[in-house]
Amino acid sequence: PYQGASTFGECPSDNTDPDYDINITKPDCSLVCPWPQSIPPGYAWTTDGWQCSNGYHGMAELECPISADCSVTSQLSGCTEPKSCTAPSFERCQHVEVAEDCADL
Repeated sequence: PYQGASTFGECPSDNTDPDYDINITKPDCSLVCPWPQSIPPGYAWTTDGWQCSNGYHGMAELECPISADCSVTSQLSGCTEPKSCTAPSFERCQHVEVAEDCADL
């Protein structure tokens, strides 16, 4: 799932030290995340990358988990649709010591 240029490592031909660290330049690799198979509601692709659609809030994020067999999938997360608040239910005067104190409410 990673892409990048290959590199070369070498050990001196006259080396006798089994603990000698190989001379290598680490490759510059990047994970290539596939396009999501389905785009859930609330997400939009723009020139700046993934963003939440109008009417949704949060920070869109494309995650690319790697499975045990080294295959990569992609999934979008972070955008939610606002929901209305629900008023709490309570009995009138339930938090008052004496019910008569609620007579004027």
